[in-house]
Amino acid sequence: MTFCFILALAASLVMNQSVFAADLAVETRIAGTLSVERMAPVIEAVIAHGLSNTTSYRQMREGEIISNLASASDESNRIDLAILPTPDSGVRLANEGLLSELPIDNIAKESSHWRGEVVALFFDPSVILVRSDRFNNSDLPKDRTELVRFLEDHASELQSRVGLVNIGVDSQSYAYAAQDQLRSPLFWRIAQAFGQLNTRIYNSNAEIVEAIQKQEIDLAYNVPLSEISFMDQQGMTIIMPEDYIVSQPWIVVSPSTSGNPLLIEILHHLRNQVVLKQFPNKAFWDIFENNNFTHTQYVKIGPELLVFLDPIKKTNILETWFQMVTSQ
Repeated sequence: MTFCFILALAASLVMNQSVFAADLAVETRIAGTLSVERMAPVIEAVIAHGLSNTTSYRQMREGEIISNLASASDESNRIDLAILPTPDSGVRLANEGLLSELPIDNIAKESSHWRGEVVALFFDPSVILVRSDRFNNSDLPKDRTELVRFLEDHASELQSRVGLVNIGVDSQSYAYAAQDQLRSPLFWRIAQAFGQLNTRIYNSNAEIVEAIQKQEIDLAYNVPLSEISFMDQQGMTIIMPEDYIVSQPWIVVSPSTSGNPLLIEILHHLRNQVVLKQFPNKAFWDIFENNNFTHTQYVKIGPELLVFLDPIKKTNILETWFQMVTSQ
């Protein structure tokens, strides 16, 4: 009997090892809006833990990722895990029954996930970015009321020297704008003040940060801290508004059709990169430690975000915004 038990145990071990080896052989496909270069350290960390040597990452536009998750993609285009800079589309996909439930055991705040299907990785605050060599620190605005006054008082210096990201093109910037206008009517006064300065409009946050670096502009509003963290910040001043800071989550979602056996472990290591302050990068967390973010208002993940995806609501916001920023 003992001999039979040993044989059975050995067979079980061999079987488990075979299953584990089969799991490791499964290709895990991760997609996101971050560049391959920026995601490389995270993917390398996942592979280093021996989870899978076939983990791949693909940069895609957010709209492409949403379309992929919403449709029954063929095997060649399958996405197992998606990392997105805004939560609203994730909530919509969850409500349509298109996402899998993910483990949320170590997530303390209920606002950091929606039904366990849309899960926050980290919160990304929007800030004001200014070239420090153009103005004295004592003159810089501390909140939105002072920002309006600052733009008006320095109108001659700032003509065509301020920038905004096109919220009709960039979903992350639209999400910040939607939350901003919800919190204060000053959002529209700021948009109008930018318009009177012949503001330069950019298609992405990467473009507007590059414009600051190249000294094309001197001030940008509602710039995600994550984007700034990837730039050389020498000669730049990051202003954390003292009235409020909108901070919205980068989220992770998985389609209900995935069924990848390594998904839970890979998600665990993605979260671990945040805990270790390696994702999105170390500079992001260094800025947090060296500045005051006490006025941060975190965007809750939930169905209330769907209001801003309503076509009529979104059209009204976009039309008003474009009218304001091109009002010169």
